Amino acid sequence: MVLREVVLEFGRHSQFTPSNSDLRFLEESLSNWQPFLDTVDSLKQLADKFKLATISNIDDDMFAYSVNRLQVMFDYVITAESTQSYKPSHNNFNLALDCIEVAKGEILNVVQNVYHNIVPAKLNRV
Repeated sequence: MVLREVVLEFGRHSQFTPSNSDLRFLEESLSNWQPFLDTVDSLKQLADKFKLATISNIDDDMFAYSVNRLQVMFDYVITAESTQSYKPSHNNFNLALDCIEVAKGEILNVVQNVYHNIVPAKLNRV
């Protein structure tokens, strides 16, 4: 799993060898992650007027944990599992555009991370 690889790489970078428990920690903690403080209200306001889509760097089952806490229904859900790639891959954005079937100029990209979201979206002219 990718999250275990993240922990392994962190260990290499920080010069420690993660235990099996350490390797599972990030993955197992995901179900307890809470949205940013402004996320739920912002999504609710956007959902009142717009269709919502998410391009998520997690698997379908992990997204299922998150979506309940977000308190909105997404019209389109594009996950790393469904794209078989991770952001910042252009594949994720291209597949999202194919799925959503809306002109690029009609899309508002609301994100938190420059590297994983803004740069590839700009390169795809979203």
